[in-house]
Amino acid sequence: MGMTLEAFTEKLPDLLKRNFPSPDPTTGNFDTKAIDVWQDLRHPTLLGEEKPDQPLKPQSDIREKMAAANRALQEEIKRRPMTKRERDALEECFHSRPNPVDLTMHRHSSLRWLELHGFITSGGAGLFAITAAGELRWQQISASSS
Repeated sequence: MGMTLEAFTEKLPDLLKRNFPSPDPTTGNFDTKAIDVWQDLRHPTLLGEEKPDQPLKPQSDIREKMAAANRALQEEIKRRPMTKRERDALEECFHSRPNPVDLTMHRHSSLRWLELHGFITSGGAGLFAITAAGELRWQQISASSS
């Protein structure tokens, strides 16, 4: 954003009051795509989205646009095929059933992909359990590899 970490940390409370995207509650990381949308929506006349004589859109419109962008990103993630890392995490859940298993050593993106497909559910604190859909998918994967 063109400032030092110290300056950003100092200005963050004011930015959040202006609907700056909050950090992820789990990782503390900021979504750079959401920040780009937030920045663009501050100056809609420069981007040709509104005529200069029109009032600015309410914050609810900004939130809707950000939510739509997030849904599109989730759909994009959901469409790609399962990776080996995701298969490994799913296998670990399968073998630990019916108990939840700690998957914190796996990539967050792999766990998110499995959750988006309904193959695992989060129990919080890094614990995940396989779902019925996940069990069926794992059985299909193991049958095709034997």
